[in-house]
Amino acid sequence: MSSPFPVPSTPERIERLRQGARRIVETVRARLSEPDATAVDAALQQSNLTDDFLRQTLAETLALVPEGTAAKIEASFALVAVGGSGRRDPAPYSDVDLLFLVDAALPRIGREWIEQLIRDLWDAGLSLGHSVRTPKECLAAALEDVQFATSLIEARRLWGSSALFDEMHRKFRRRVVRSRHKVFCERAIAERVAERDKHGGAVLSLVPDVKKSRGGLRDLHLLRWLAFAEFDSLDLSVLVERGLFTDEDLVNLRHAREYLSKIRARLHLQAGKAQDVLTRDEQLRLAEEYGFQPTIGQRPVERFMQSYFRYSSLISRLAQRMIARYQSRSLTDRIVGYVASHRAEHRFLVRWDGIDVLPRYKAELLRDAEQIMRLFTLAALYGLPPKAELVEEIRRELPASRFDLTPEIAQRFRRILKTSALLGPILRTLDEAGMLERLIPDFAHAHCLLQFNQYHSYTVDEHTFRAVEILTSFARDEGPLGRAYRSIAHPEVVHLAMLLHDLGKGFPEDHCEVGKRIAARIGPRLGFSDEQTDQLVRLIEFHLVMPNTAFWRDISDPRVLLDFSRIVGSAEVLKMQFVMTAADVAAVGPGVWTDWKAGLLAELYRRTLRILSGDGDPLHEREIRGDCKARVLAILLRDSSLDPMAEEAWLDREFDTLPLSYLVETDAARIASDLESISRLNPRDIAVDAAAIPEKQLVEYRVLIAPEYSAGCFHRICGVLTALRMEIHTAQICTTTQGVVVDRFLVSDPDFSGEIPPERIDDVRRTLLRVITGELPVRELFMRKSRFARTRNPTPYAEQPTRLNLDNDSSERCTLIEVFAHDRQGLLFELSNAIYEAGLSVELAKIGTHMEQVVDVFYVKQAEGGKLEDAERLERLRGKLEQILEDPPAA
Repeated sequence: MSSPFPVPSTPERIERLRQGARRIVETVRARLSEPDATAVDAALQQSNLTDDFLRQTLAETLALVPEGTAAKIEASFALVAVGGSGRRDPAPYSDVDLLFLVDAALPRIGREWIEQLIRDLWDAGLSLGHSVRTPKECLAAALEDVQFATSLIEARRLWGSSALFDEMHRKFRRRVVRSRHKVFCERAIAERVAERDKHGGAVLSLVPDVKKSRGGLRDLHLLRWLAFAEFDSLDLSVLVERGLFTDEDLVNLRHAREYLSKIRARLHLQAGKAQDVLTRDEQLRLAEEYGFQPTIGQRPVERFMQSYFRYSSLISRLAQRMIARYQSRSLTDRIVGYVASHRAEHRFLVRWDGIDVLPRYKAELLRDAEQIMRLFTLAALYGLPPKAELVEEIRRELPASRFDLTPEIAQRFRRILKTSALLGPILRTLDEAGMLERLIPDFAHAHCLLQFNQYHSYTVDEHTFRAVEILTSFARDEGPLGRAYRSIAHPEVVHLAMLLHDLGKGFPEDHCEVGKRIAARIGPRLGFSDEQTDQLVRLIEFHLVMPNTAFWRDISDPRVLLDFSRIVGSAEVLKMQFVMTAADVAAVGPGVWTDWKAGLLAELYRRTLRILSGDGDPLHEREIRGDCKARVLAILLRDSSLDPMAEEAWLDREFDTLPLSYLVETDAARIASDLESISRLNPRDIAVDAAAIPEKQLVEYRVLIAPEYSAGCFHRICGVLTALRMEIHTAQICTTTQGVVVDRFLVSDPDFSGEIPPERIDDVRRTLLRVITGELPVRELFMRKSRFARTRNPTPYAEQPTRLNLDNDSSERCTLIEVFAHDRQGLLFELSNAIYEAGLSVELAKIGTHMEQVVDVFYVKQAEGGKLEDAERLERLRGKLEQILEDPPAA
């Protein structure tokens, strides 16, 4: 008899199967909409309905098998739910995780029937995660692949041979888990650590994956797997029975599971598919759906996410406690560590894996805050963490104990703050133990505090700890940051400033002002001198001044440097401000710290240090030009076959035409290339270079323009890039003393995913040339490119106020126009066009886009030279720019 498979499904059967699968989701949706519904109960209901659907579909498919064969299939096959399906905690659109367990005796038609069953389930619209294996293959795969092994831990037989399933599961438990449970646990932990690093290594990453990020539901799964491996139980109450968790821990874990599971279910239902990432749009929606109300200083979404992070932090903390039990070291390390173990201060034991207290002194330590601080001081001294179990006991006992900040406690905390090797981890552990907010009460406000914008990647407390860790890493840096850091006389001051710098966030007032008051209170509380407290206050009050000056001001301008020097006040504060600023910027998120920012900060630091130290001419322009010229000459001689004397003479003629701001912000290789291009420019020439940056999906356009076409060129270039639908991320413009314009634009091209095609870059280059020369007017280009639309962007994530400032005081030569606004298509062109129509030329521009926010600074002069000081013209310009920012003109 020929095989009955495959059997093409009729449209009617496919639709019936799909309706059955859809009914499961709709039933879950209806259940979750009930006031008393829990996500755990809804998941269990979904699991039961899915089990029934699988069995029903299996029975229908089995009916296609010839008589007499079905019994053979049932005897040598089992349908097994594994992973999330076995665990019975699916979200509405989760994969259905199945193992088709087969015996070697399964007839060929049985395997064909399994293939038909899989097709039927896919036709039903189920997303399957499945494999077909014999028991022997299951054991081999489990030994090789820890993901498959963990999926088998919670396997459930849905249909078929119980003997086949029982044999497989019994051998799995004996050979894969019990006989090598330590190896199994270590592999499961390593796999989980790799997964959570991939999906946001910090528990407080602002766009978390509810399942896979640190502190997500997967950490709960890990706890079950570890409990099963060590104690042969999937019930987490076994961890309470074994003294690893408390009853309160278990209750909190159940609440956390419910909270995260309900969010995950709502994400799935809203998306109509598997969606575990809590995006910013979903954060806004769920905050409204959950009914969070604003408070003074916090938006509803920030309160919602603060609640989320409190639950995820709890899960992460308890998971880390279990993980610590399996952190392995080599046998040699353990032997050496055991031999090297010794007592410290009579009651503490310093071991290879951390610092513990001798049992007979533990009760006294848990009652005495001074003894607790002795423990942490030893941790800083030896560069070893306190034992995780001891930290947890301190956390549990501390709320019930009396805490008086004695001089000894304050002095020990200052000693800890002087260290750098392990300061960040120790501060984190102090926080986990509940001690940090006892020392600095204001830190409690920062826990899980969200900064809801796309610039920051972490909550305030996570950003702060990362900033401290980056700051102390400068001790090993060989560059200017390392030299500055190592020369600081009292590192405990800058370390405390870093710890306090953002504690003013989440209030209606500017966080620098709030932070200043916190610092003025905390300094004396911790025993810092009046002078040190003054430094602390200054560092926090003005901690945004240095990055704003370096990134958005012309740091070759004497007035800019003098104003900044007055704010800093002393060389010692400058050193601390320099390293603190670098750490603060770098701790914002991945990719925020760049060589360009590092160079500008270092140059501002160097110039200001010379002013504050009184070391000669504060500008040192000749020295700067000389150093830069030497670097450029070395490059030219290396790459040129010309006579060195002629090359140097040519460079002497050309170099002094370049403005100092350009030399400060541009690397020597680019200066050399630009000079060679400028030397080849005729009076009517324009040079346009383009370079793709594939790893960032960006293109850099660099435009050199001879004096004849320089007037208004900035707004024309902005217009071309905007009309061609590109997004301008940064722009820099400068003009030589001979009138040559050097512009640089870094853009992305949303019309293309992946690498930008060379023909697109060539098209942009040609269009730039036509528009700059006047052959093609910008407005005409807009009319041709009908896709340039002036529709408003969606509501910005971060509701930062629009700000416009016209400043005639900060520069001796130019009027400054500063714009802080929500980004939209065409904004830079509209602003630059308004400046051009006002009869002004842009001498220097610093353009930046931080996700949805733009910060644009234009240094402008009148056509006849000098600042725009006419009050009437200034007001007209202000009115025009405000109109653009508030009400974009129609196309």
